[in-house]
Amino acid sequence: MPAAVLGALLLLSPLLGVRFLGDDFIWVYEASRQTLAGLFQRGYFEFVRPVNEAFWYLMWWFSGTDPRGYRLLTLGVFALTDLLLYQWVRELTGRPWAGFMALCLFLADPLHVEPLGWPSACSEVLAGAFVLATLYAWRRWRLEGGTFWMLATLFAMLAAFGSKESSIVLLPGLILVEIVLVP
Repeated sequence: MPAAVLGALLLLSPLLGVRFLGDDFIWVYEASRQTLAGLFQRGYFEFVRPVNEAFWYLMWWFSGTDPRGYRLLTLGVFALTDLLLYQWVRELTGRPWAGFMALCLFLADPLHVEPLGWPSACSEVLAGAFVLATLYAWRRWRLEGGTFWMLATLFAMLAAFGSKESSIVLLPGLILVEIVLVP
């Protein structure tokens, strides 16, 4: 399984050489002026996405105006998403091959090139990672109980909502998982 993730990252590695595009310049400029209070205010794009804004600030701090750092951090979040998907499906089904198949289908999706090649779309990668982290933590809480997994579920859910508005589908998704998949 790690070989599949590494293979996908190697295939996507040419994206590290792509320069900033379109909206990236505005995001970089906004990140260079970011303050802690500004994370919860509307920015240039009229979004209130504090996790996304914090990620841009982190990328700015890490890389300045070098686009390779932005893509490297986004690829790191993408790799984490891959691992979470594999682990969640594997535990849900009890079959490692099912997790591997889900991972292969996920990695084969050509739509992943856009958020990995265009830093302005990093909210997609962040939301995906936090949605899967929520599903995984919820599953662990249902199996083991405990405060840690419940807090992890809540934290990941709030981070997903703070990454992209479409993450709101997580609420009915958790209900569906609870009804259909939990014995």
